Amino acid sequence: MTDLPEHIKAAAASSPEKSDRLAAARALAATARDLEREISDLEERTAEAKSRLNVVIKETLPDLMDQAGITKLELKPEGNEPGYGFSLGPYYSAGIAAKWPFEKKREAFKYLEEAGAGDLIKTFITSSFSREKRDEAMEFAAELRRRGIEAEVESTVHASTLKAWLKETVEAGGDMPQLDKIGGFVGRQVTIKKLKG
Repeated sequence: MTDLPEHIKAAAASSPEKSDRLAAARALAATARDLEREISDLEERTAEAKSRLNVVIKETLPDLMDQAGITKLELKPEGNEPGYGFSLGPYYSAGIAAKWPFEKKREAFKYLEEAGAGDLIKTFITSSFSREKRDEAMEFAAELRRRGIEAEVESTVHASTLKAWLKETVEAGGDMPQLDKIGGFVGRQVTIKKLKG
């Protein structure tokens, strides 16, 4: 029982009285509740800080660096803070979300096929078998439907693969892909790198 208040440790370890044990349990439960709340608060503050950082590195700082006519910036070490380097460059994001409605996903896949990027699409067949049907599970997927075993066919594009395709397409100077169809975003952001001492 490390990192607990001394009075809780003492009550839990030394008192044979049931009421004292109950009091120690309540105090420990209160500590768990407080820690749960602290973790929740920290997670919320972290999410808010990440959101603010995104605005700074993807909107505000790129605009200011453009106005200053620079693409790189350094902050020298200061006190206990190490030096940092900041570089302005392109930013790409794309993803066909699993939670999208079927029609929207189908439209995205159709668009990728028409754009010559159909090879990004992966198709999965999923089926559930009871333990008794393990041998049947080992057979070919074509056998599944013939035997009346339900199978779900799903197409997907991995987000990092789609993002790489988007980057290559844009940087090759061709037509801008239809970003709304693929959940895409093209912009600029500043990357931050801690400088070596």
